[in-house]
Amino acid sequence: MYSHPVIPIWNATVRLGFFLVVTLAFSALKRALEHEQAMARSDNLTGVFNGRAFAELAEREIARMRRYPSPTTIAYFDVNHFKSVNDGWGHMTGDALIFSMAQALQHQTRSTDVVARLGGDEFVILMPETDVESSQVVLKRVHQELLIIVRQRGFPISFSIGVVTFFTPPSSVDAMIGAADQLMYSAKRSQQNDPRFAVVGAAGPQPAASAGPRLL
Repeated sequence: MYSHPVIPIWNATVRLGFFLVVTLAFSALKRALEHEQAMARSDNLTGVFNGRAFAELAEREIARMRRYPSPTTIAYFDVNHFKSVNDGWGHMTGDALIFSMAQALQHQTRSTDVVARLGGDEFVILMPETDVESSQVVLKRVHQELLIIVRQRGFPISFSIGVVTFFTPPSSVDAMIGAADQLMYSAKRSQQNDPRFAVVGAAGPQPAASAGPRLL
């Protein structure tokens, strides 16, 4: 028995208040942890995935390829003469260009594709279940949008792009990135402002492409 009829109501109110405080605190902590996890996987400047997150997602894609065989394409991007933008227009303009690049890559790709900045002026796109012909269509659109961005601003730069389609799973994420990186440097040495395409594994007949595709 309570000495006063208000006491049970007061106790219930206190318990409810305590429950609400704990619930709100837990929700705030959960949001903070989710935000921290998202930041750990995102590039600070552009908001796209960083290299660490890309490696995790690429590892999953390789595992998926081993279980459910289907082609996967990776594209590696590098900006030629990017230093001239920083030197001539300032680092803020250079950062704005990098941000615009990330936006263009996201705009021209699917939600299932993975866009990541590996550092500096280097980006990658991982395109699951994408063959050579499909990748050529996508990369042509991406390249054109990038060229529009730099021409509108009058930047004296171009892009080296290496695109590799894997019909068999690569041995590792490093092998996947390395193949596209090698092809990108081949494009850079040739000084041709066009993507280069290559194929790893049995692909069957493939359409002709700029500087490829060729077997690696």
